[in-house]
Amino acid sequence: MTAQSSREFTPRSCLPLWCTTTRGPNKVNRAMFRIEFSPYRWGAIQRPVHPDPNRPARSATASPMTGPSMTKVAVITGAAGGIGRAMLQRFQQQGYTVAGLDLPHACPAGDPRFLGCDITDEAQVRTVFEHVVATYGRIDVLVNNAGISAIGALMDHDVATYRHVMEVNYIGALLCTRAALPALTAAGGRIVVTSSVAGFAPVLGRPAYVGAKHAVTGLFTALRHELAPQGISVTMVHPTFVVGGMGEVDRAAGVERPVTGPEITPDDVARLVVQAVLDGRDLVLPGRTAKLAWWANRLSPRGYAWAMARRLRRTAPPTPRIASITRPVSEETTR
Repeated sequence: MTAQSSREFTPRSCLPLWCTTTRGPNKVNRAMFRIEFSPYRWGAIQRPVHPDPNRPARSATASPMTGPSMTKVAVITGAAGGIGRAMLQRFQQQGYTVAGLDLPHACPAGDPRFLGCDITDEAQVRTVFEHVVATYGRIDVLVNNAGISAIGALMDHDVATYRHVMEVNYIGALLCTRAALPALTAAGGRIVVTSSVAGFAPVLGRPAYVGAKHAVTGLFTALRHELAPQGISVTMVHPTFVVGGMGEVDRAAGVERPVTGPEITPDDVARLVVQAVLDGRDLVLPGRTAKLAWWANRLSPRGYAWAMARRLRRTAPPTPRIASITRPVSEETTR
């Protein structure tokens, strides 16, 4: 093969870069495939965009927008939870002004970064985002991070619980995005969605959560193309199991939280998310398990589901087939 045709198909060019270089598997989000194995074709990795040399680069402290604040602003929902707090800290370290939304009782007293808001209430959401824009003059990044889980089998929760999980994970993200849309359009901003491995693959033992995360993943994957002409980009984040878990509804007696693979910390997720925003990436897969699940579920969905179910059943204690479905729903909505 000549030098001029070196970019053509070769068996070696089909392998990911972490197989052909010494960079290691941690570079999976930046790896490039060729031909059939291209993650660009599957939507796994954003194709590199060559910037316009005539357009000035943006930073967290310089922007063409005018208003009360010339510093970029990031709004983070579920900010009182583990991942949310870590994101507040990481965005601040990059020079962003941050506004954290969470339920009023979850917000730390006296911390001006936090704003009490039930993201399932449209009126509250509209009022809070109007306040953010009036105070800071802009919104550059919206992180839809608030979420709630429900661990148990199909009949372990009543329909009201399924509806509540859907409202927090899906409707809440939808309401916040609609409220922030004018400011995001003016700033050419980015929407970040904290989904989950459960948002693209079947995960045993939490059907309400899996359904809600699949719904929000589908919504924002579609919105990525709808909002692109307005200059708004979308980053999907699919973490594996996080140390400490997240807010959830009450579990049935004897039901434990099943996990598989090593857990990651909230700061691991926050660090990768902020770096993805700075790099303009569309996909973040925090944790080795998330990366393996992403590719395994695409290469062999049936094989992935079998392996995942087998491993989770082996690590989790047995649960009753039908449990009480009259337990109250927790008010906790933060990660």
